[in-house]
Order: sequence, then structure tokens, then C-alpha cells
Amino acid sequence: MAIINFPVMYIPDPTRGRPLYNGQILVGEPDLDPAVPANQKQLRVMQEDGTLVNVTQPFLLSAGGVPVYAGSYVRLDVDGNFSLKILDSTGSQVYYIENAYEGQPILVEDLPQYVAAEFADVANMKTATALNFANTVDWADYLGREVTTVVNNSTSGKGGASYKIVNVDPSNLSTLVGGVWQGVNHDLGGGFYAELVIKDAEIDVETCGVAEANADNSTAILSAAAALNPIRGVLKLPAYLAPTAPLDLNAYPSIRKIEGHGQGTGLICAAGTYAAMTPVLKWQNIAGRKLHNFEVNCNNQTDVGINTDWTGGAGPSLSNNYNYVWVSGYKNTGWKALNNNDCPFDHVVVRQKGASAIADPIAIDINAAGGFVGLTNCILADGKLKFAAQNLVVNGGFQWGIEAGYSSFNDVILSGAYVYSGNQGACIKGTGSAYIGCLVAPSCHWIVENDGDALIDGTFDTGAEITGGHIAFTHAGTKNIYGASLDGRAGGRNPKIKIRKTTADGAVLNESAASSNVLFEYDNFYIGGGNLANQITSFRANLDAAQSNVTGDGTLVTVIFGSEEYNYNGSYNSSTGIFTAKQKGVLSAKCAIQVSGMDAAHTSMEVKFIRNGGDYDTISINPWAVKIGAGTTQVPASCDIPVEIGDTVLVRVVVSGGTKTVDISNTVRDTWFTGFIV
Repeated sequence: MAIINFPVMYIPDPTRGRPLYNGQILVGEPDLDPAVPANQKQLRVMQEDGTLVNVTQPFLLSAGGVPVYAGSYVRLDVDGNFSLKILDSTGSQVYYIENAYEGQPILVEDLPQYVAAEFADVANMKTATALNFANTVDWADYLGREVTTVVNNSTSGKGGASYKIVNVDPSNLSTLVGGVWQGVNHDLGGGFYAELVIKDAEIDVETCGVAEANADNSTAILSAAAALNPIRGVLKLPAYLAPTAPLDLNAYPSIRKIEGHGQGTGLICAAGTYAAMTPVLKWQNIAGRKLHNFEVNCNNQTDVGINTDWTGGAGPSLSNNYNYVWVSGYKNTGWKALNNNDCPFDHVVVRQKGASAIADPIAIDINAAGGFVGLTNCILADGKLKFAAQNLVVNGGFQWGIEAGYSSFNDVILSGAYVYSGNQGACIKGTGSAYIGCLVAPSCHWIVENDGDALIDGTFDTGAEITGGHIAFTHAGTKNIYGASLDGRAGGRNPKIKIRKTTADGAVLNESAASSNVLFEYDNFYIGGGNLANQITSFRANLDAAQSNVTGDGTLVTVIFGSEEYNYNGSYNSSTGIFTAKQKGVLSAKCAIQVSGMDAAHTSMEVKFIRNGGDYDTISINPWAVKIGAGTTQVPASCDIPVEIGDTVLVRVVVSGGTKTVDISNTVRDTWFTGFIV
């Protein structure tokens, strides 16, 4: 079977839908105007018997738009590439093609770019024995052409790459490591080299000669990094790399991305020599870069998994992006990212600390000075998030404790996150001179792990607010939170907190005050230590020793209740008998005063609640008329007293009408003072 193609050239008139009548054809050198005689190439016609005859230009078309010579239709012929210009009968240009060859241009620089030979692996290529040739290859025959390897080495069965044969040293030459040629380019001997063809500015290190799992392939990675750095390329890590020393990529800051093959693949640290706080992977002082889709397993060998610090002090907005990266087996810090301003962590998992890890390991240590730290769906399973930044935003995920350490205020927004008290004994903890600005936690779950852990332990900035979230208790026993402090910053008001009861197992930090079961809501909330479940300014104290012959003649006596039963936030002073408010609210105050030593002349008794030195409420009775024994009576009193922070409240008593023989007695807790703020 043969396909018939009509061999006669036909030139249509593009404007009239008919042949180009008496047109003219001009042929010249590629990319040059063939209307200029100096640019013209020799044009020939092929006659019926196949002979070629040189003709002059312009060559004329017939009235039917086809080439005619000596009265016969002919085909035209020219050597090599050519430019083509076709004019109409008036000499006006109708068509122009700058570079053509049988209808398709062929560029000279593209001519050597095709596969010349195929080799089993790099070692086979270096011995110059091709799969498709029986004899040894002469590299001079392949200069400028491409060759391929099926695999990188006969051990791994992985890789495969295309190389261009050159006679100039391309650098980044491979070295023999463990019987494997690791590197980007290869010295073939005799002055010839195989230069890796980098496609789409990306090198998969699998193509650079990698050994099997548990082998150190650092040489291949560093060689690929050196080749990619000038072109801002993408470095794709091999599925397995078992470094015995830190992989330091600091010399290659221009690589725009490092990626791998997913969880469980990447850098699996082998036994080696690692100084204190040395990372497995170090890539510092980078901006606008990305780490993606690989794991760093410290394997209990190194203190640090990844280090992306900006070492020149407070960094600019780096805008690096870290996503789908796993870190495990670290002994101190999973990921160090100091001065990493505006660098989001997305689906980063730091888990399974090393067997010899410190007691309170750090999963991620990030310092952004006055910048932003963002974590989205990150899981920090057994190490805390340590941050020092003006703004921390956590969306989803699990945090094994959060430590705030910025010297100025640290605003924290937690949305849908689970925050555990972890190893540091507090869900959120401020250290040093750190202040927490505002803590906004809609749909956040606070998991207090251990009896005695704090929900929040830190100092809050002026005007800070704590809103939103659910508190849960996972430990058995009393379900108490000890040692929590929410101390206002010096010189400013204390934070605002709203807590609403939901179940017997916890409480809700609620943004709305409209709920009918609000336990307490104060604009100036203070907790100074003790049991958070009972810290709502609650105290009780009893008279510890009788006060003898102190009244009866109208003498006003301040009662000092010297024996405390409980005093959770230290508002009551048992040495002076004075209560000092540490939060704004209403003090529900109650007392009972028992006196003895009266006679019939003692007909007046007053029990007074004194606020800020002045009478606030007074209970008046005839004590002799209500005596409960020989010269003895007990008078209860209660009232609600609005207080501001710093207001004082105490109890005074006076008996009148007789002589100064009346005692204030302490028989079996009969004289006492108690109160709590609502």
C-alpha cells in the first residue's frame, strides 16, 4: 500500500479564494530577505525525468497559481533550510516564511539533541559499553548528543537520567561512595564528560547515584544542590538517606524548594558524630523557600531535627513555607526556626521524641520578634511549641503545651486546637519577661493532663482578654488545677476573663456573658495561686484567741479572726483581720460574733461591716435580751458589699450600757468571718 500525496505546489490567493494569478517566488538564506539578491539561494526545478535545472529568481507562477517551466508543471528544489517570499503579479508581498524545510523549520542548535545510546547504569557508561552497541563506544562520535542510563547503579535499580556528552569539565563530578558513583556529572575519561540534563529546573537525587536504604547518600544530595543553586531549582530528596553527619545546605540558599517522597522517607539519621544541638538538616538564612513532603528522623542520635534559623539577628519577613514535613526521634528540639518572621507551618508533625530526650523537649522553637507565627493542622505530640512573636495563630491540630517568651506582649489566637498541659505543667506558660496580650480561643480545647497542672501560667499585658474555649480534665482524682496564675502586668489592669459552667468535669471559657449559668465574669480577674476550681475569692477565718475585757462601755473593737480555714487567693489577712479585694465584684460577707461577761446593764450591741474605713452596714440588738447563757450571746450578720480592686473590708463590734467587762469569745468556732466575691 502506498499513500499518494499530490506533488505539485499550489499557491492560493488568500484574499480572493482563487489561485494566485502570475505570482512570483523568491527563495533565500534562513531568516534573511530573499528579495535581496545577495541573500538568495540557488533555486532548481525538478523535471519529469528527475533532472535538476538551475533557474533564476523571481520564479513565476502560472495563471493557475502553480510553478511552470518550459510549459510543464514542475517541483521546486533548494538545499537545506531556506526563507520563502511569494509576491502577487504587482510585486506586493502575499506570503513570507523566515525559516522552512519541507514545511517545518529545523533549528541548528537542536540538531544534536537526541538520544545517541543507552547504558545500564553510570558504571557501565563510564566504561563506555552501551546496551545498543556490541563494542566500546568512541565518545568523540557522541559529542553534543544525549545518552541515557537505565538506572544509576546496578545495586539500587533506581534513577535513570539523560546526559549530554561534552568535552569541557562541567564541575560537580561524581565520586565513588560505597561502590556507587554519587554525583550530578561524570568524568568519562579521555577529556569527555557526561553532563546531567536538568529538566524543569529540578533534580531528583535518585538520578544522582544513590545506594540502598540505610546508606549515606549525602554526596549525591550536595552535588545536586550545587548544580541547582545557580538556577534556583528544586531539590528532590531520595527515598532513603542515612547521614552519619549533619547535612549542611547553607551554601545553597538559592534552591527554591526541597521536597521528598512523603512520610517515612527522607533523612533517617544513622549513628555518627553529632555535636550538641547539631541538626540532621541545616538550611539557614533562607527567604521565600519551601520544605515539603519528607521526614527527618533523628533516630535518637541528634538533639535537633531541622534548623532554619535566620542567624543575622531579627530577620525580615522571610515568607518561607513549611508543609507536610515530619520530624521524630529528636532529643532536644525538633525544629529550630529562630527569627523566622511570617513563615507558616502547615501539616507539620513533630512526634515520638528520642528515648534519651530531655524532660521538657521542644517540638518547634520559633522566634519571629515582632512578626507572625502561624500553625495550621500541625501535630506536636510530645514536645511543646515555644514561640516568641507578637502574634501566634494556631488553626486546628494538637499542641503539647505552648510557651510564650517574647519580651513584649504575645497575642495568641487558637481556633479549633487541642492544647495540652504537656511536660511543662501548663497549657500556656509565659517565661521570663514575657507578657500575654490577648488570648482568643474559639472552639479551643484545653486538656489539663495532670492533677496540679496549670491551665495558664503567665503574666498578662494591660487590657488583655481571655475568651472562648472548653476546659477538660483527663486525670483522675480531685480534678483541680493548682499553681495557675493570671497576674496583671505591673501598672495596668488585670485581664478580663469569663468562665461558664458546662459539666461536672470542667468549664467553658466563653466569649458571651449572656449565659444563665455563668460562674464568674470580671473585668479585673486575678489568680495568685492555689486551686483554680475554688479561687473565686473565697475565705473563712475563726477567732483563734479570746479578746478579754475589750468592750461593754462603748469601746469599738476591730475583731481579728486569726485562724484561717481557707484563703485561696490570699485576700484575707489573718494578722490584721482585713479583707483586701483582688478583683472587682460583690463581696458576700458573713460573720458571727459571740460575746460573754455581760450583765443586765449591757443593753446595746452593734456588729459593723467597715468598707475602706467607713461604716457600710450595721446590725443592732439588745444582747441581754437574747442571751443564750449566763452573760453570753451570739450575733450573726451578713450583707453584700460592692468592691473594687484594693477595697478593704473588716468587722468591728461594740457593746454599750455598762462597764468594760465584755469578752469576744472563741468557744468552738463560734466567732468567725467568711466571704466570697460574686
